[in-house]
Amino acid sequence: MGNGFLKIDYFLRTYTDLPVYKASYDLLLLVYEFSNPLSRDYKYTIGERLKSETLELLLLVFKSSTTDEKNKKAFILEAIDKIELIRLLLRVLKDLKQLSLKYAHSCN
Repeated sequence: MGNGFLKIDYFLRTYTDLPVYKASYDLLLLVYEFSNPLSRDYKYTIGERLKSETLELLLLVFKSSTTDEKNKKAFILEAIDKIELIRLLLRVLKDLKQLSLKYAHSCN
């Protein structure tokens, strides 16, 4: 039983140490931080979508780092699509004056 735990522990450390995983996780934390003060109209529409898409991005990074080479490309391409959607949602919030410059620069 202890040997299996060591394998799981190594597996978890492997993908969580990746820079892309760390950046995605930091982005998720940032999205949660700045979505709180959004006005009500945007908090429950764009804000919730942004949280969901960012969480899905993190999951895709995990999947791409733990799958075989044959399936890795599909997860990476899907993650790129998520990044573009997240970028678009952030731009909309910035243009609607819902995103402060502090957060806008952090997301670039």
